[in-house]
Amino acid sequence: MAKKKYPEARTKYNEYNSVVTKLKNYKSTIQTNISLSLSTGDIGSDVSGDYYDKFAEKEQEWRDQVDQVVTDFDNFQISLQTCITNAEAKATLWYDRISMTEEE
Repeated sequence: MAKKKYPEARTKYNEYNSVVTKLKNYKSTIQTNISLSLSTGDIGSDVSGDYYDKFAEKEQEWRDQVDQVVTDFDNFQISLQTCITNAEAKATLWYDRISMTEEE
């Protein structure tokens, strides 16, 4: 019987596959929570009277902060997806090595 070229391949594949699963779950949970927070956080625009200008100023500040959070979140999502893609590539690499023997 031929000796395995990479005896650790199955373990490494399982480890990377586990990382992929955890990162995807993490990404999904974060996306859901951020989407819910942003969609339920609208201040509204039905204010009038003496304090309207102050309200409008504060509302714009809030919207600017939300825009920055969304930008930061989008950048984080890109980084997280890069991690997922890299882990998937490593899992595939180790999966392909599972059945390799010394003769190959």
